Amino acid sequence: VVVMTATRDLSPGDELTFDYATSEDVEQNWKCLCGVATCRGRVTADDWKNPAFQAKYRGHCMPHVEALIANSESDAALGLFAFADLRGSGDVGGAFWSPEDVAKAGPGNLPEAFWSAEKCREEAANVAAAVPLAVKTPPPGPDAWGRHLVYLPEQDGEEDVCLPILAGQTVMLMPPNLLLRDRQMRGRRGYMGTLYNAALQVRPMGQRPGALFSLSESPEDLDNYVNHSCDPNCDVEVFPTNYLIKLTANRDIFPGEPVTIDYEMTEEDMVAQGDQFECECGGENCRGRILGWKYRVAGKGPIKMPAKAARETRAKIAPNPGVLQPLVEVSSA
Repeated sequence: VVVMTATRDLSPGDELTFDYATSEDVEQNWKCLCGVATCRGRVTADDWKNPAFQAKYRGHCMPHVEALIANSESDAALGLFAFADLRGSGDVGGAFWSPEDVAKAGPGNLPEAFWSAEKCREEAANVAAAVPLAVKTPPPGPDAWGRHLVYLPEQDGEEDVCLPILAGQTVMLMPPNLLLRDRQMRGRRGYMGTLYNAALQVRPMGQRPGALFSLSESPEDLDNYVNHSCDPNCDVEVFPTNYLIKLTANRDIFPGEPVTIDYEMTEEDMVAQGDQFECECGGENCRGRILGWKYRVAGKGPIKMPAKAARETRAKIAPNPGVLQPLVEVSSA
């Protein structure tokens, strides 16, 4: 629920207004004509970074904007929008390389960030040939995962020994396919439900000009079947220079084992996408509900939400909200 509180006395006939930057942090950049003495001139997705804005509105913004302001207080927490810190720590939202870090690394240390689209496809084919993956459909049952991607090397005979994918090895490269901005994705359906289900986020909302998604090219593309786990066996990197997505094994992966990633390493706002879900990965660090990394404060756990808003969020996500602990904490506000 959104509660608007008067910041000054209102007389009959006064127009009700609010500062859009207290709720919107993406895809806005327009000239303001409000005419007040403190007018900023333009309203942008970066207004929350302005110290004067923070001093005026802190404590009166939407939760995700409050989180951005909180994260900006220290270099370590700034990782949600200065991506290197989170990427290095393996925290949620940590898949994204920053343009600045790519430039510092250079093609000698980070060659894949400088590949052309054609080179991305060529290298993806080479990895696919070296690391055989296949879609597996398990028999029906209460513990069935549904169709999922597994490491499935071929065996010529019973005595053949299949080696695991070693930790640190590239498991999969996903070249940039059809790239769409968030406003082009909203409300559209695809072959896997919402269009977001057939895409991975390759640019965060806070990186101009806004969120960007890479869609798979067909229903049979293997990347459609990479399942989520809160204890994944693959780390994800996304390069801002060519939007290549790289999956790297963070431990040995054995034949027949599912290939998994943490969806909150890339997906920012799965509530807005309509794709939030209750996780049943069974991992030791299972977070219960997967909402997108926007709803988690770096290094501080869940964002606190007012009690009514938290109840409404839980009701949308889980038919039995008592089974798992929510990601959002209830405050008394």
